Amino acid sequence: MTSGIASGKRKGLEAVADSRGVIAALAIDQRAAIRSLFAKTMAAEPASVPAEMLVTFKEAVSRILTPHASTILLDPEYGLPAAKHRARSAGLLLAYGVAVFVEHGLTALEDWWHSEGARNVENVNKHLRAAKPWSWMTE
Repeated sequence: MTSGIASGKRKGLEAVADSRGVIAALAIDQRAAIRSLFAKTMAAEPASVPAEMLVTFKEAVSRILTPHASTILLDPEYGLPAAKHRARSAGLLLAYGVAVFVEHGLTALEDWWHSEGARNVENVNKHLRAAKPWSWMTE
């Protein structure tokens, strides 16, 4: 890793890189795209795909593929439980942003925050405490 960066940043990069310093990320932060794929195979509307199905899928992907990746990129909506299923050697990156904002704009983001946002932040904190992705910061 580059020596001209702060030690905290260096440790963070090392936490998501392999032994050669390469970030070999498994990106499974997709939400709408995966929901649409499931819907297509179920011959159903995307909205009818249960959230639990997406969570279970991401947990399985994390468990099976993170032994071959240096880190996993997950979304806060459906991916947080998968963080607990990643290989001990795999770092954790969380997608920033809410899909609802991308699709519908700021008003939808504000609506989401008031209806689900606070609950999601509470869930993010709960899952992050369980997954301990920041352990490198306390070493």
